[in-house]
Amino acid sequence: MAVVLALFVGAIVAAISYWWMGIYRIRSKLHWIPEIPRLPLIGNALELKKTTEILGKFEDYLSKHNGLCTIELATYKFIVTSDPTFLEFLLGKTDILNKSDEYQFLGNWLGKGLLTAAAPKWKRSRKMLTPSFHFSILDVFVDTFDSNAAILVDLLDKETNKDSFDIFPYVKNCTMDVICETSMGVSIHAQKNPKSDYVRAVAELCRLLILRTYSPLKTFDFFYRLTSDYKLEMEQVKILHSHTMQVITSRKEELKKKHKDDQKEETDDVGIKKRKAFLDLLLETTIDGRPLTDTEIREEVDTFLFAGHDTTAAAISFCLYCLSVNKDVQDKIAQEQKQIFGENKNRNVTIRDIQEMKYLELALKESLRSKVCMEFNENNHF
Repeated sequence: MAVVLALFVGAIVAAISYWWMGIYRIRSKLHWIPEIPRLPLIGNALELKKTTEILGKFEDYLSKHNGLCTIELATYKFIVTSDPTFLEFLLGKTDILNKSDEYQFLGNWLGKGLLTAAAPKWKRSRKMLTPSFHFSILDVFVDTFDSNAAILVDLLDKETNKDSFDIFPYVKNCTMDVICETSMGVSIHAQKNPKSDYVRAVAELCRLLILRTYSPLKTFDFFYRLTSDYKLEMEQVKILHSHTMQVITSRKEELKKKHKDDQKEETDDVGIKKRKAFLDLLLETTIDGRPLTDTEIREEVDTFLFAGHDTTAAAISFCLYCLSVNKDVQDKIAQEQKQIFGENKNRNVTIRDIQEMKYLELALKESLRSKVCMEFNENNHF
């Protein structure tokens, strides 16, 4: 018994020593950066426990330390900066490609997709996927954007009798419809059926991710697996993975049935590029001389959905909010739309119409500058 107890105590001491040495090593490397006063063990966690106050706290920290400081959350140390020169230095370094540990919270859902992959795989995947995101590919999906935007407008029209309302859920369902149609080639009708299993599973996983990120205990896999949140997460993951795999299997069968000449044709009879969903491009892609596995394809499709729908919805919602409180800008945009569409305001939008929306583009860029849709970007260097 004494031997077992001694081994147990020794293991605890070794773990604490290893943990402390890691913290000391990082603190030594970052000693030149001002530190925000912290508490033992938990660091600055108490100050940042309310998610609605985090950005305000960061602004306060940065204003007092010339745009550069460090904070600690339990065992993690973070550099917080708004200094453009320092940001340029960090973003220009090719050896800071590994994401922070928090990104691994997405592992059960996204696997090793582009968002969560370690640096070596990220480099290969990025090179493989870059052609899929060329601007010209968006041209053939304008009708998808247009049809889903029309549904959004109809839903928003029902809210116009209110003084104010939360626009984000409506916009998020719209972007989810667009992302699913462009990535998988199928519609999930999130706007018309916002309570479907798929839509609710995505929303629930996003909620659980936020809760885990701000829970010191749940950041450890061992403890997280003991919680009800973990069980709930795996139930939602099963729903999403099942849906994506069904779409992949179905699409592969469809492509097999097509004639080889049809598969090779990239334009129709009048020379217009045929529309290919992101999934189709992945099914045609090879990496290291081999086709992607179904699991690899699923990871990239799910990553595209997660990374694309929420951030896009946030950016659009911020822009609409900015327009609502700047009537002069709103009026100029309305006038520009009238000049483009004339009396036929219900006709389908074309890519040429979008290219003529110069003032709307300026307003959108200004809202992106002033209202950031992703306030944090965490990479791991130590």
